Amino acid sequence: MDFVSDALATGRTLRTFNLIDSYTKESLAIEVGTEISSRQVTRVLERVMEARGVPGAIQCDNGTEFTSLYFTEWCRDRGVTVHYIQPGKPVQNGPADSTSG
Repeated sequence: MDFVSDALATGRTLRTFNLIDSYTKESLAIEVGTEISSRQVTRVLERVMEARGVPGAIQCDNGTEFTSLYFTEWCRDRGVTVHYIQPGKPVQNGPADSTSG
C-alpha cells in the first residue's frame, strides 16, 4: 500500500491511498482525498478485510500514516505484521507505486 500525490489547479493537494494485492496485482481499494490520515487508512483496510479476510502481513513505506502509534497498534491488535520497505527504495513497493504510472 502507498500514497500518490498530485495537485488540483487551485494548488490544493490531492492524494490517493492505493491498496494492491502484491500476489495477484489486484487493486483492492483506492481512497481519494485532500488529506488521508492513518485512521482513514485503517477504515479502508477494515472494509477490505471484511470482504477478503485478515492478511498475514502488509507492506508499506515508512510514511507517517503507516508508522503512527494508532496504525501500528491497530495492526498489532489484528495480528497483522507490517513489513516496511527500506527508506529511499520505492521499487520495493512496486505494485502500489505502479498505480501512479
